[in-house]
Amino acid sequence: MPNRVETVAPAIDALLPELEALYKDLHQHPELSMQAFRTAALVAVLDPTLRAGLEAMLCAAAAWLGRESEAA
Repeated sequence: MPNRVETVAPAIDALLPELEALYKDLHQHPELSMQAFRTAALVAVLDPTLRAGLEAMLCAAAAWLGRESEAA
């Protein structure tokens, strides 16, 4: 049975161009903590598929970081 990372990796790969564009845009327009109004507006209107891909990527990263901290 494939694990979550193996399951979501193809979906993330398909969304990578859009995620990369969002990443670059957010870093070209930095905002201070608790003042991220532009960022919040961008995230609020994300395509549901892109939002799911972003959430999956964050879950995969959290799982990887959890394994890394257990090994330390």
